[in-house]
Amino acid sequence: MSAPAATADGSVTVRVVRAVDESGTYSPVLNPGLAGVTVTLTGEDGAVKTAVTAADGTVTLKPAKATTSGKYRVQVVNPKPGVLYPAFAAREGLTGAPDKLSSNEEFVDLSAGKQATLTTGLWNPSDYCQQNAPLSTACQPSVADPAGKRTLLTFPYQSRGMNKDVTDIGTVGDTGNVFGIAWNRDDQRLFSSAQAKRDAPYGSGGPGAIYVTDPATKATKLFATVPNVGSTPHTAGGDVGYLTAVGRESLGGLKLTEDNRDLYVVNLNDRKLYRYDATAATAAKPKAVYAIPAPDCPSAADWRPYGLGMQDGTGYVGGVCSGESTQKLADLRAVVFPFDPATGEFGAAVLNQPLDHRGAPAAPCSGYYWYPWTNTKPGTGTCYYYGQPELGEIGFETDGSMLLSFRDRYSDQTSASAVPGAEFIVSAASGDLNKACKSGDSYVLDVNLGCGITTRGKGFFNTFRIGHTYATFAGMALSKVENSIATSGYDVLEHAWSAGTLFTLRNGAPDPGMGQELSTGAASFGKGASMADLEVLCDRAPLQIGNRVWYDPERSGLQLPQQKPVVGATVNLYDADGKKVGTTKTTARGEYYFDDTNVTGGLKPKTAYTIRLDNAADYAKGGPLHHWVPTKANVGADRAVDSDGTVPKGGKYVERALTTGGPGQNDHTFDFGFSRQQGELRLVKNDQDGKPLPGAVFQLWRESGKSDGLQQDGDTADAKVGEPCTTGADGTCRTVTDQGTYYWQEVTPPKGYQTPEQPVLGPVVLDDEHLEAGVTTTAVNKLVPPPPPTTPAPTPTPTPAAPAPSQPSGGLAFTGTDSTTLKYALIGGTALLVAGAGLLIAVRKRRTG
Repeated sequence: MSAPAATADGSVTVRVVRAVDESGTYSPVLNPGLAGVTVTLTGEDGAVKTAVTAADGTVTLKPAKATTSGKYRVQVVNPKPGVLYPAFAAREGLTGAPDKLSSNEEFVDLSAGKQATLTTGLWNPSDYCQQNAPLSTACQPSVADPAGKRTLLTFPYQSRGMNKDVTDIGTVGDTGNVFGIAWNRDDQRLFSSAQAKRDAPYGSGGPGAIYVTDPATKATKLFATVPNVGSTPHTAGGDVGYLTAVGRESLGGLKLTEDNRDLYVVNLNDRKLYRYDATAATAAKPKAVYAIPAPDCPSAADWRPYGLGMQDGTGYVGGVCSGESTQKLADLRAVVFPFDPATGEFGAAVLNQPLDHRGAPAAPCSGYYWYPWTNTKPGTGTCYYYGQPELGEIGFETDGSMLLSFRDRYSDQTSASAVPGAEFIVSAASGDLNKACKSGDSYVLDVNLGCGITTRGKGFFNTFRIGHTYATFAGMALSKVENSIATSGYDVLEHAWSAGTLFTLRNGAPDPGMGQELSTGAASFGKGASMADLEVLCDRAPLQIGNRVWYDPERSGLQLPQQKPVVGATVNLYDADGKKVGTTKTTARGEYYFDDTNVTGGLKPKTAYTIRLDNAADYAKGGPLHHWVPTKANVGADRAVDSDGTVPKGGKYVERALTTGGPGQNDHTFDFGFSRQQGELRLVKNDQDGKPLPGAVFQLWRESGKSDGLQQDGDTADAKVGEPCTTGADGTCRTVTDQGTYYWQEVTPPKGYQTPEQPVLGPVVLDDEHLEAGVTTTAVNKLVPPPPPTTPAPTPTPTPAAPAPSQPSGGLAFTGTDSTTLKYALIGGTALLVAGAGLLIAVRKRRTG
């Protein structure tokens, strides 16, 4: 009867998600899968299977071929190094809840058909935000408002109600009217920029002003003045000149790069992108100015850039073809260009979509439609609705879809409430919040059948308030750890003529809390635009470092699939002054991590630390590292799978000095491999008087375990250990090797000494108890007898011959000494081996049969 066939190795399913927080856990709501990520599965034989994640971020891999152990290494290949980093891994390991995030390198057992599932993540540190972070916006003042009335303010992201938990941080006197808002999370400064708006005077810095505010002290000063922004003056009696200046002069979107080093702003007058040093206290001039490319609008003058976005190392400028030159609805388009924030180089448009989805009105002012831009009051009577699109803000969801917040230019042409004058306009803003999803290399708006929408004109988001279909308008802010999107709007709590922040769930439904009403009674511009952009005041992303400690019996210096983790070893973290600031133990998977949860004062970015495995108990008997020593460091080019620890000169324990990366730049490549401790075997060659004999040549053999005694050939042959060794002036050969049973074979005797009749010494046993001291074997050689004399000697009286020394059994050494010599004495098959300060008696019996 034949044995049943062995079960084939199983498969592993890997889910790669985009993480946004430091929890080390996976949430299907907040962490969508990442498509197109390469994942590899490597066996102990080095065979690699490669596959790419599907749209949901998952991929299932079967081994390229089965291996002896059934153990495999899983690695996620980062698609955007330097932009994306490993997400926080579960500090306590993967045992327990299925929502734990693993590191980007893991090990799985697929033997005997086993199935494995792993969830791991990547993140962009700029996606990080703390829960319920402050949200900042500004109330836009009218010419009738006093200098002490608030503009800039903050409130907790989750606050809903009427002026609930609001902190005022700026006034009309500080900033005048602003729209753009940007936050530097590194130095905790808030930037805001001027906007051309009818009946809304500029601050002291004029139409090109960028202000900077410290929310902690509520101090505001002028940061920079953008040149060439237009010069239309505000005038009394209706401020009619601003019917034309809106959207054409002053400044549009304001955005910081993801590293918080550069501040970008759109100049609406010259339609260029200005770049300033965001780390400076103030900026006298821009670092660079870049011309924004123009799409194929009917007239060059129709191109009106406005909003900005940043995502994954790429900047985005958005605008509209205004249709102003033709007054045709078909000529209204939204366009978004990407650019490189480091160089200002623009790429081809990634979004170029028509804005005719609302249809054509039967007559002007007849409802919520998009209209081509105009610079005069529509009609002669009251015209509430004449929406003219401005692409005011660009954001991105964690799934990569684009968010576009449109502002209604007409709502900024609206007259201030209770400020009569010529061409008086009362409006109901008609902005929008839209989603655009990837289709090939470009994005398609929801209203144009993108994002799975099947009815043209239907948007993804519901921003309805008391009869107003589009109660939202730019700005916009998204904290990716929250379940809602914040936009500016009116009647947010369904109180007529009010203004504030409108919240919409990220799944498109209205937020149950509706919003935060920020006007006190009627807003300065009624149902027109009375609010600026929004920005979440997120903290710097936290950091995590560490990863794995493992046993490397192969001494490869690499994390091989079949190797075992070191469990329960203590890992300590020291600061640059040598003070211990963190301690942890390796998990069941051999992993360890340091972050704010276990580092005193928090793990700091761009800071020197040393990781050290220096707990003496771990190396003592019973400890996880007893008789294990650091393996080779820095083998190969893949930092994720090598060993990083070394013992410094004069030191005792393995360590790794490092400097952390920037905020959120997690590094899980600080690994420590340990190989079996080796012991020293020493062969000491003396003459019969104890004098060291140099020049003896020995070959060391390791017993294979198949047969006792030295076997030099055949199926049971033992293995040579290195090259032959020649005794030095001290008569000693030395070699450091693994635990096992060995034989010394004398290949060549010292000059002038006899070749032993039995040149094999052993067995020599190097076991766990003798690793520290090693094992010394002493052998003795006799001098070659002098040649017989040429003159015949007298015949001596015969005497009985002494018996020749007998060869011991068991293949033990025979040196030609007599039974009274104890340098290497053979007593009936027993070898006396000096081990450290004592004697090790190794007794081996030859197998019979």
